[in-house]
Amino acid sequence: MRGKIGSLTGTMAAGENIIETIAEKERSATKKYTNSAGFSILKMAVSAAPGTKFAFNGADIILPASGVFEVDLGLTEVESLVFESTTEACIVYLF
Repeated sequence: MRGKIGSLTGTMAAGENIIETIAEKERSATKKYTNSAGFSILKMAVSAAPGTKFAFNGADIILPASGVFEVDLGLTEVESLVFESTTEACIVYLF
């Protein structure tokens, strides 16, 4: 499977769907990897302070002691990522 890797690092606003932010960023950066059919993240990892709370596709997640959450290829469609509070985080993704 071919794709492009990207990242988003910094302050993530509380209540904002970060996937929409990433999609807009990538649509603006390159037309080659996005099209009218939409934007799809194939794999994603989130790194933030242990105990950080967010909703992933509507499911509540609390980051474990490792401070890392990862979704692998084909396990689920990435539709939403919403932090409960303003958070410093690094998100790496394949699309």
